[in-house]
Amino acid sequence: MGIFLEKLDQDLQAPDQELKTLALLKILRLESTFIEDSEYVDQLIQTLRRVFYHQDDQSARLSILGMVRLEGILPEQPQSEERREEALTVLRDPKASTQATLKALWTLVVQAKPEDIFLCASFLNNSEPKLRLAALEVFFVKASIDDLNHLAPSLADPFPSAKFLANQILLRFDSRQITRVLGVMKDSNQLEIRQNALLALQSLDPDPQITKMLLELTYDPAPGLKINAILALSKHPKEDVSKRLGELQNDLHIEVCEAATKALENLRKEELDSLLIMP
Repeated sequence: MGIFLEKLDQDLQAPDQELKTLALLKILRLESTFIEDSEYVDQLIQTLRRVFYHQDDQSARLSILGMVRLEGILPEQPQSEERREEALTVLRDPKASTQATLKALWTLVVQAKPEDIFLCASFLNNSEPKLRLAALEVFFVKASIDDLNHLAPSLADPFPSAKFLANQILLRFDSRQITRVLGVMKDSNQLEIRQNALLALQSLDPDPQITKMLLELTYDPAPGLKINAILALSKHPKEDVSKRLGELQNDLHIEVCEAATKALENLRKEELDSLLIMP
């Protein structure tokens, strides 16, 4: 490992939090000229993984961004069909250990082909947070916008590092691509896909297209999905949103009425708060 990268790796493992944070900030500014050989960063990547797989703080988030930075400036890695097949064999084995599965997913960060994404996606719902993070690493490097259906549940992952990484993956795509795919998902005949569309919509900042799709989901025949779409609209202060929520207060289902009332109250509270902080 080059002297500079070796020093960064040592600082990342130091007990001094300030030194560790400084090393992370340096990694975020790394340029490809600092990397003489891609093998030099393997140890650095493993150290970053130890941070964001085991911590839940600013260091974890900076470590994820550091991984993203390294993967963005690394030269293209050599492909090995043998290593890929070995990794896929492990992932298909329900008796494989967590450590073996982790190593297999890390291998596929480099070696996966588009057709392997579906198998990796099966680990996004795993009970082990580390496996979810490893699967998300594969998604960050290999997934396309059309894989958003698999990614959507991770945007609400209860493990903060996984949720943060899922959102970083989403940022890779153009907003027009995202709304196009979410529009297709929203209109799916499959409830699970519509639910995934809602999960993604809830994680996005309000804009006219997002608001429009959420309003359309308030007509969904599935009560649970409809209620969650209503609650999500409490962050979308638009006249047509208030009008639709007012209509839903007279819905035949009491749960829908209660959700609409709660969303309207939240909207009005946000409007009042914004007035109070105006100069």
